[in-house]
Amino acid sequence: MIIPALICRLVFIGCFDKAEPKRYGIESVVLKKKHTSMNRELSEETIYIADYGRTESRETVIEHEELTNTMFGIIKDSFLYIISDIRSKTDTSIIKKAIKINRLKMIPEWRDVNFLDLTNELKKKYQIEEKGIEQFLGKECKRYDLSNPSQVDGMKVTVLVWQGLLLKTTTTYFGNTTVEEVTEIQEDAVIAREKFELPEGVHFEEWR
Repeated sequence: MIIPALICRLVFIGCFDKAEPKRYGIESVVLKKKHTSMNRELSEETIYIADYGRTESRETVIEHEELTNTMFGIIKDSFLYIISDIRSKTDTSIIKKAIKINRLKMIPEWRDVNFLDLTNELKKKYQIEEKGIEQFLGKECKRYDLSNPSQVDGMKVTVLVWQGLLLKTTTTYFGNTTVEEVTEIQEDAVIAREKFELPEGVHFEEWR
């Protein structure tokens, strides 16, 4: 089982054109991140970033009551590729899935904002307000509040941004609060090449 909401979070990753501007102010970094909703942990992620964000991938672990779902995601040629390894906690069964998704059909637009190049036009489009500086994990972060960023009435998003990286994202919608927050930062990390490559011989079915 692959959760659509998680797919949306995975979409903002990938291998971008080298001509694109830097997305982050740090050349290479590994982030550990957790996702919680109403104080319940939903998933944990490891995010691998190289070349100032032009190359990025994620490994995500979701704990269900009886299953553990481990996912690897990366974007190539405008498609999001996900390999999912679902293991039962009660027996030895394993389900493997490999899918690809058209990134442009899934991504919430505001998540594609480059916070290193935040223009007045983008601020107006996504109703972004800068709210000063906050400390998080020992980093001096800029805080931004977004109102209805996905054109969804009542949605409020607060992000803490360091070097263009979203270290903490708090989304409130219909009384439900979801938090995505980094728990560990490994700066100037040396990352193995295979973290940015799809394994050979895997057939990916297109997800619609």
